[in-house]
Amino acid sequence: MQQLPLGVQLEVSSRFETFRAGTNLAVIEDLRALRRAPGQPPLWLCGAEGTGKTHLLQAACARLSEGGSSVAYVPLQRCASLGPGLLAGYEHLDAVLVDDLGLASAGHWKVYLAVFVASIAGMLPLVLATERTRRGPALLVLGILLAAVSQAMLGGAHGHFWVVMAALTLFFAAFNYLEARLPALLTLAAPGAERGAALGIFATAQFLGAFAGGSLGGVLLGRYGLPGVFWGAAAVAALWALFAASGTTGTAKAAEHA
Repeated sequence: MQQLPLGVQLEVSSRFETFRAGTNLAVIEDLRALRRAPGQPPLWLCGAEGTGKTHLLQAACARLSEGGSSVAYVPLQRCASLGPGLLAGYEHLDAVLVDDLGLASAGHWKVYLAVFVASIAGMLPLVLATERTRRGPALLVLGILLAAVSQAMLGGAHGHFWVVMAALTLFFAAFNYLEARLPALLTLAAPGAERGAALGIFATAQFLGAFAGGSLGGVLLGRYGLPGVFWGAAAVAALWALFAASGTTGTAKAAEHA
């Protein structure tokens, strides 16, 4: 095996043969298929902490090196003090495998804050249009569909940073709108003497929904991986949108006959 730069040594046990694939067989096959190919697009490997990303990167590095490729493995957290210059000259290598590329857990609040602020710009037009026009039912359906689209974006491209940022912004814009709109609709629909009871039932339904969603999400994660969770959420939101749209149509027809 070629000597790696930066004095970084690979773990001897980090090989494809020693990795428990589980639902990640497709990922392993993609990494096994890595070859020297000019202009090949970058491969982004993402997942929760402790799922074996470093193991797989080191296994891919070892496989490429044993095949005669000039390759470097760069763990950013260990080499961050070297600055951007640590990658100088690496453009001549066949492959550079960069570990710890994601945002550290301690910095996740920055992403959340940016997404939350940006989502306000998407939520305000929905709120203002609801208040100033008679399109409230249609806007409710639109908000649900936006939530579904955001989950579909995450299901299809949750490994791309800017897609994730856009999807999160879209989701929080829709979520914040729906979180305010649904209790308001319930307050308007329930008789005055029963509003307290109606809101209590609504709150209970929220907790039951969180329980059911968490349980279903765990099943989907175990069977289909992280994309399955997002696609499942998108499917549920799409069904909700259809149900809400049918109710909106029925209300409009009743109004016409009246």
